[in-house]
Amino acid sequence: MQTKIIAQLRNMKLYWQEVKDPALWDNADFVLAAVWQDWETFQFASARLKKDKEFVIAVVEQGRPGWPAFRFAADSLKKDRTLVLNLIQRKGVLLQFAAPKLRKDRLLVLAAIAQDGYALRFAAPRLKKDKWLVLSAVENNWQALQFAHKSLQKDRDIVLAAVEQDWQALQYADESLRKDREIVLAAVEQDWRATRYVDESLRKDREIVLTAAKHNIYVLRFFADISLRKDKEFMLDAIQQDWNAIQCVDESLLKDPDIMRTRIRLAGNP
Repeated sequence: MQTKIIAQLRNMKLYWQEVKDPALWDNADFVLAAVWQDWETFQFASARLKKDKEFVIAVVEQGRPGWPAFRFAADSLKKDRTLVLNLIQRKGVLLQFAAPKLRKDRLLVLAAIAQDGYALRFAAPRLKKDKWLVLSAVENNWQALQFAHKSLQKDRDIVLAAVEQDWQALQYADESLRKDREIVLAAVEQDWRATRYVDESLRKDREIVLTAAKHNIYVLRFFADISLRKDKEFMLDAIQQDWNAIQCVDESLLKDPDIMRTRIRLAGNP
């Protein structure tokens, strides 16, 4: 009977909620099949199975995402450095379920972020101040920047490494670095939406505005300082880059002969 139930679970012909026999939660094959359906079912497994190291490894390593089930493993296993190291080398964010003492272990945390930099989120606070460790995390996954200590969100090397991966990292940079031209250019070269995180002082920067405008010409309207939209040479460059920029020219330039000639020339061959 148990073999039939387990087979039905595996084939999705039976759902674990429909099983009424509590004794089955001490059956390794049944629990594996239940976790295969839903990792949270591991919380119902017997205490014996939750502290069985080999069984817990089997649960975590299942084809379906079984790693979060480690949350319900016995505390003794969450303190087992060898086991935790083994598991985080395969899924770094599993660090979140490790015992607090292990989340202070620098070598163990390094192993976790080597697999997934996002695991920095679960490291002990003092390790989030470790520049080399944080840089390693950010180089693996730019999202780690949001979990770095505030002092390292001011670190140019770390922020640039994150932004060069993904412009969205700019939102986690300290305000002081949102006015750094190299960092900002690295962001807007990827996506105009990075302008939402750029310091006001750079709204007059011709190169930054034109670079962002390559992705969306309306950057000239909602981001660029009005002084640039009144700047004839700048607007000629913008129109040359995208003739639709004429829509963003300040009224004071609309009748300018050079602007009008450029508009007519490019309108015929945009």
